[in-house]
Amino acid sequence: MASHKIRHSVGSNVFDFFNYLFLALLGILTLGPFLYLVMGSLTDATTYRLSGVSFNPMDWTLDSYRILLGPASRIYQSFWVTAYITVVGTIISLLTTAALAYGLSQKQVPGRNLLIFLIFFTILFSGGIVPFYLVVSWGGMIDTLWSLMVPFMISPWFLLIMMKFFESLPKDLEDAGRIDGCSEIGIFWRIVLPLSKPVLATIGLFYAVERWNEWFWASIFLTDTTLHPLQLVL
Repeated sequence: MASHKIRHSVGSNVFDFFNYLFLALLGILTLGPFLYLVMGSLTDATTYRLSGVSFNPMDWTLDSYRILLGPASRIYQSFWVTAYITVVGTIISLLTTAALAYGLSQKQVPGRNLLIFLIFFTILFSGGIVPFYLVVSWGGMIDTLWSLMVPFMISPWFLLIMMKFFESLPKDLEDAGRIDGCSEIGIFWRIVLPLSKPVLATIGLFYAVERWNEWFWASIFLTDTTLHPLQLVL
């Protein structure tokens, strides 16, 4: 087979050159904020207050990293707190959301439409911070890590998405399980959940990101600084 060489005109070559040059400069510019951040963390505090970031090695210091990563740092404790609420909170949220979504996906459940309406209503309206704080306080969860997991256990939006996914699964598989003597919990655990790995992985990721980024409610519910998550400490 004969090889064919593609010939570019002079104008095309000039355009490609300036296009690559522009993209290269644009890529370098995007590194600017990261470079500024690194140099700012290395700059002496007095120099930084007087003249900003310094690129002179004579003004560099590791004091910021000693404070951040030293033996007295709160970062290590807060990291484990965040890891705990992320892992445990995500597992609890996935199990409860999937269980409730499966129950609401069964059209023969009494009061199903009313329950779906009440869940959808919470997406449009909320009681506010003060009533929410009172509910958490009455539950005895203030100054405990449960205050960052139990009140946010089920997201109405994620619940409705998972419910619609369960409704799209073939009902013949569930009927076959019932004929074989499988209970509703067995059908949910052995048939529905294995078929729902895509939606579980997607919603689980969103739950995990929410738990990892938690800081606002931690600042309200937690007065014990040893329980503060990583984002609040930072």
